Amino acid sequence: MPIPKQVSSASHTPVGIHITPRNPKFDFTRVPKVWMADAITSQFMNALSIFIPFSERSVSEILRSNLPRIEDETLTRQIRDMIKQEGRHAAMHRQSNIIIRQCYSGLGIVEKAQSLTIKLIRKISSNAFEMSIPAAFEHFTSSVSREILSNQTRWTGDKDNEGINFVLWHCLEELEHQAICHDAYKALYRSRLRLFLSLALWAPLSMVSIYSIQLYLLHKDRVIYKPKNWMPYLKFLIKSAPLFYRGSFNFCSKSFNPWSDSDQALYQTSLKRLQPKFSSTQ
Repeated sequence: MPIPKQVSSASHTPVGIHITPRNPKFDFTRVPKVWMADAITSQFMNALSIFIPFSERSVSEILRSNLPRIEDETLTRQIRDMIKQEGRHAAMHRQSNIIIRQCYSGLGIVEKAQSLTIKLIRKISSNAFEMSIPAAFEHFTSSVSREILSNQTRWTGDKDNEGINFVLWHCLEELEHQAICHDAYKALYRSRLRLFLSLALWAPLSMVSIYSIQLYLLHKDRVIYKPKNWMPYLKFLIKSAPLFYRGSFNFCSKSFNPWSDSDQALYQTSLKRLQPKFSSTQ
């Protein structure tokens, strides 16, 4: 396969944002079954946890294989640090998923289906389209992270446990590297339309996967069969669905920058608030 001509590369990560591979430890053995604000939110986060390990491993594999082609030293360093972050995220999610699978049989089949789907898409994709996949994944995860850090009480209620600490740590680091996959793609390819099409593919696939698992978990707990939960469940779907595709048309803009001033303010506020918590779990 011919290698495309190298194009100019520039990092959109603000100067004051450092991609820091932290290594906190979390004990999931005492996390209650309803560990977020309610059962519906908890099962959404459990479904997301099942979805993440293979997705993040795929992102790291794609970036690592293309790393020798990226000449920008700053971006290269950021990619290496991001891969370290993703490795630790995936490792912690695998630990939490062991506990989730112990409570809900049948999830192993779902995980295999997810991995086979991603493998198939990568196998039939061109190198250019495959390189756009991490940008699509990270656009979604940064959207979710931004929402949780901005509206923590809506997601966690008044609860405080290791599962929530884990989510907040993950969100903070996802926000740190939200521009890197976009910058890595743009360092090698010019097409903005391909980025948009990649997100247009992954958004519905991710929605089907995550919402299906969430519904399965709510079914196993018999939560979805109680009429009092129907309206909260519907409201949750309406509020959370835009997170999968929010800002996707921005990919088509020449001036698109994943970082906004409000993102930087949110990050600095969250870092100051959460860093002592993570330091105590090192």
